[in-house]
Amino acid sequence: MNNYKVSKIGLLNFWLYDEEEFDFYDGKLILRGTNGSGKSVTMQSFIPLILDGNKNPDRLDPFGSKERKIEDYILGDRDSIQKDEAISYLYMETYNKEEDKYITIGLGFRGQKGKGVESWGFALKDGKRIRKDFYLYKDPVNKLPLTKKELKSRLGEYNEFTEKVSDYKSMVNRLLFGFPTIDQYDEFIKLLLQLRSNKLSKDYKPTNLVTVLNTVLKPLSEEDLRPLSEAIEEMNKTKEKVSTLTKNSKSLKDFLKVYNNYNEALLVSKARKASIHENNYNKAKKDYEDLENELNSLKEEYKSKTKRFIEVTNEIKIKEENVNKLNSDEYKNKILSMDKLKNSINELQNKISRIKEELEKYESDTLKLKKDISSNEEETYLIQKEIDSLLIDLKDYASDIYFDELHYFIEEINSKTNNSETKGIELSIKYYKKELQEISTEKQNITIKKIHGELYYYAQQRKDGKVKSSYLSPVIPGKIADIENIQLRIEHLSKEIQDLEWDIMTVSKMLACYEKRTKKENVMDEFTFEVYWKDEITARVYVKKKNVIVSRFSDNPGRQLFAEKKMTRYQLGKILELRCFEKGRPDIDEILNHLGLKEYNPYEIVRKTHGVSHNDSDGSATKICHAPVYDEISGIYKLEKQPLFALRLKNSDNPASW
Repeated sequence: MNNYKVSKIGLLNFWLYDEEEFDFYDGKLILRGTNGSGKSVTMQSFIPLILDGNKNPDRLDPFGSKERKIEDYILGDRDSIQKDEAISYLYMETYNKEEDKYITIGLGFRGQKGKGVESWGFALKDGKRIRKDFYLYKDPVNKLPLTKKELKSRLGEYNEFTEKVSDYKSMVNRLLFGFPTIDQYDEFIKLLLQLRSNKLSKDYKPTNLVTVLNTVLKPLSEEDLRPLSEAIEEMNKTKEKVSTLTKNSKSLKDFLKVYNNYNEALLVSKARKASIHENNYNKAKKDYEDLENELNSLKEEYKSKTKRFIEVTNEIKIKEENVNKLNSDEYKNKILSMDKLKNSINELQNKISRIKEELEKYESDTLKLKKDISSNEEETYLIQKEIDSLLIDLKDYASDIYFDELHYFIEEINSKTNNSETKGIELSIKYYKKELQEISTEKQNITIKKIHGELYYYAQQRKDGKVKSSYLSPVIPGKIADIENIQLRIEHLSKEIQDLEWDIMTVSKMLACYEKRTKKENVMDEFTFEVYWKDEITARVYVKKKNVIVSRFSDNPGRQLFAEKKMTRYQLGKILELRCFEKGRPDIDEILNHLGLKEYNPYEIVRKTHGVSHNDSDGSATKICHAPVYDEISGIYKLEKQPLFALRLKNSDNPASW
């Protein structure tokens, strides 16, 4: 029974039972009682009636007679007083332990005196159990059984209800037994009937069992036996093959065992040799590296000693020359001049003390100059921020009046102002010029002079057309670096001021050009337009001065022109340019003239064409949107197909200024 076992059977208003249940243990039930107590009648009411719904009299009597009819169990015995009408129920509950699932099947009967008995079947598949969470009567006090319609309504969609006996039998087979065909299920029922025969165990003989089986089972035909014989023959062949393969497998395993041992031994031998060779190689490699390092060190030592040998040789030559000079008159003259040098040294020492005082004063002036430069750098930083703000405004103006000169100036200013520290307005430039003019009068060139074998710093500066030198200090690394850095800073500042003057001149030109252009153009500061993909609106754009806000109604990238919800007028101009024809087309003048335009301006072009592109209509000619505001344009271009993208101006009283 597909792992289902009977857990209980029940009767409601059937025969002598008002309401009764019999519990099974592990699918088994024992009924004890004296002869005539009703054991056989009780069980024949279920087996096989509950399994196939067949109500024939010979199926109801365990002794094989046709005297008992189903009406006797529903309305009462004919010998006694019968009911005019009654409803009865039989049910059998089964349980699947592996799936922890209950299925209950049952039959309902409605008997009317003189009209026969009507029956119907049902199955509870949702796990509900009768007398626990499902009842076959309306009132728990009077326990009136449910009618057929009431039961069908109470079962619900998941459970099953049948009115035909054949449908009920198929349902029981499908839910509990699972025989492939209904004929096989019928054979099973017949076997149960035969085994149920009265006193089958009395005088039991094997021949009786053979007779029973021959009665209930169909004989096998040759066609049924042929596949079986072929299968047995094939099994014998398969057995022989398996035996042969088993022997071959054993032989192969023995061979592989020996062969694997051989391979392992050979591998171990080669691994040992490889390990020895690897150790020898590593040792030789290390020896080679040591020898190479030693050779390099010897080469360096040879070069050093060779160089030292040349130096010593030159020193010997110099000393020999000095010895020869000592014997000359020149040496005598030098001795005489020593006294003069001593006097000069005293004078130089006095002069050094004066120079030290001047150097201290110069260092004080240098610190002051550093502070002035630092304050000027802070001021130039603020000026730089002002220029950056101006450039942002110019980009927005470029979106309102599209002309090449303005973009050219912006790009050139960006290249000039990038990473610059000294940008300012004209007042700052005049201040820088004045400071640099004062500094340039004191600009000094640092030189090094060698006096009596010692190195000294001297400052040279030009005054009144003459070059004058003044002593600074002995040559000490880093001593004069601050002065040199300040002078380099002054030179860099001069160059930056020149660039700043050029930038101001460029900005002035640009603003003049913008003022001139705005006098000719009537630019809309505020307007709204919509973007369509075919007939679907995908975005609405609100333009207010230099701010642009986009309301996107579609996130499909194939239908959406705008990736951001906020942008500048300059960014909007770039997007509109993508919805125009190429600027470098050879017939650009002819197209602009046809549209009534004098120059390539994306705003003006989109105003005329609604941003409809050649690619939007699957390769056909450019289509213009059919917005009613531009009927004069749609008269020039006939709309053959609906374009993919279109820009439409919304609620504008002045379309010509769009």
